[in-house]
Amino acid sequence: MMMALPPAVMLLVSLIRYLPVTQEDVMRVLSDTVSGPLFSIIEPIVKSIFNSSETTTVISSLLLLVSASRAMRALMKGMNIVYGVKRDQHFLIVFARAILYTLLLILTLVLSLVLLVYGPALLEYLQSLSAKQSFWEGLISFLQSTRYFVFGFILIPVFMFLYDSLAAGKRKFKKH
Repeated sequence: MMMALPPAVMLLVSLIRYLPVTQEDVMRVLSDTVSGPLFSIIEPIVKSIFNSSETTTVISSLLLLVSASRAMRALMKGMNIVYGVKRDQHFLIVFARAILYTLLLILTLVLSLVLLVYGPALLEYLQSLSAKQSFWEGLISFLQSTRYFVFGFILIPVFMFLYDSLAAGKRKFKKH
């Protein structure tokens, strides 16, 4: 997983220019917090971040996905060893499956984090639309009080699917 750290940092740094801050704001904050000699090293880096093309974002995203899929391939190999299964698939098929599983995991985690952060605002918006309809009010109040359990019900099936499908061969779920 440590192999995915540099591309992740590259991706996060390249996304700075999409935030509602200007290059001058970042430079002002850095000049206030960083000493002079270190600031002279950081200044060209910040300028290059704001002047870089979108290619950097795309390349770092792809590198992040490939690096993270390497960890998923290691999990697949480990599950095959645990179950004593020998997989004779081509490298590209295993690589594609690992990327798909990684994307599924990333999308699920991002969706759950977005719902955790914006869930209360979304529920308030839905409550304002419901206009005193008793069914919707009851459902919204139920979701507000149990929203953390709902995330478990979202994440558990995804993790169960990944656990079941990482290893080669068909097994009944009770056999796990």
